[in-house]
Amino acid sequence: MVVSVRLAVALLCSGLAVTACGRVGFGTDLLHLDAGLRDAATAEAGLDGAPPELDAGGADAGAPSRPAQLGLGDYLSCARFETASPQCWGWSSDGQVGDGATIDRASPVVVAMLGSDVQDIAAGGKHACAISTGGAVRCWGDNAHGQLGDATTTDSATPVVVAGIADAVELALGTSHTCVRRTGGAVSCWGYNMRGQLGDSTTVESSVAVAVTGLADATAITAGDAHACALRAGGSVVCWGTDIAGQLGDGGSGSSSTPVAVMGVSDAVEIDAGKDFTCVRRATGELACWGRNESGELGTGTTGTERTPVPVMGIVDADRLVAGGWHACARHVGGAVSCWGWNSRGQLGDGTRGTSRAPIDATAIVDAASLFAGAEHDCIIAADGHVACIGGNYYGELGDGTTTPSGTLVPVAFAAP
Repeated sequence: MVVSVRLAVALLCSGLAVTACGRVGFGTDLLHLDAGLRDAATAEAGLDGAPPELDAGGADAGAPSRPAQLGLGDYLSCARFETASPQCWGWSSDGQVGDGATIDRASPVVVAMLGSDVQDIAAGGKHACAISTGGAVRCWGDNAHGQLGDATTTDSATPVVVAGIADAVELALGTSHTCVRRTGGAVSCWGYNMRGQLGDSTTVESSVAVAVTGLADATAITAGDAHACALRAGGSVVCWGTDIAGQLGDGGSGSSSTPVAVMGVSDAVEIDAGKDFTCVRRATGELACWGRNESGELGTGTTGTERTPVPVMGIVDADRLVAGGWHACARHVGGAVSCWGWNSRGQLGDGTRGTSRAPIDATAIVDAASLFAGAEHDCIIAADGHVACIGGNYYGELGDGTTTPSGTLVPVAFAAP
């Protein structure tokens, strides 16, 4: 899923490459749900709740305002602030909320052991990571495959230091692997590597960072379930890892443990990956996607795997792109949002739960100064700085204190630091 760079206030995201915004990393075992079960889910009628007043109601007194960035993953959400410690909420089976417990949180809690110097934050399958000023990285949550990068495979419900990384500028998290873009454009990854998603010419998992082979000019990175991609200086794109559904975009069908060039893309300015698909925003404002398409996540109006980039229907003026688990969204110049793909929890924002193979107006997603996508939910940072989320809420990932899914934006109530 997704994308990605930093150090810019969220309100500056409009018109910038993904390196100025947050992104998402993706993948869980839900990837392997039977397609028939997912189709049945999309037929479920009705959405929960009425449109709320989008204000800071419910926030603790003294709660930080105006997050600089969000990081959304599999049923987990995190926020970074300029003047307060990060907060996370949602699924925490392996401690991925980061508060020292393994208890799901339906409202934001402060991540332990991190301060206000966090420059980037991202969430993946069942883990999350943050970059601090200076480039050090800390991760927390599931560590079964070494995705926390601390030279162990021991889970941690509080942040641990990633070994050997002191110059990171961007994060991209997949299901069970983690990548960073480093100062100068090199990329390093660690964690699960059965499909070559670490990009180091092997399929051996690693609990410490390894260099992605032959990549020294990355300007943005993103990670999906078992693949990763990088936007290079000049606008070309390379990907590595699994290619079972065409997610490498090179026209082939075999996994690659080293980066391969995506065909036909030389003008990309933003990139984001979903579970098994990847999308780019071109300099023209048009979009192109490739990979798995059984739920319409490529936005072509059809289904069926695409092993090279294909245009997203009808979008020619995008200034922001995000990819979720099996859906994607784009913000148009002017602020309107369109989404497409799987919609079982109302995450497309059109007031239904029907899957859409082509972009549709996300009329419920409004005032999106910044836009972010998770596996089955989306969140915005509004122009006035408040945060609101929509879609699935199995584990409290909407942050409204409930586990009720919502087809309308609900405000997130942050905790006092």
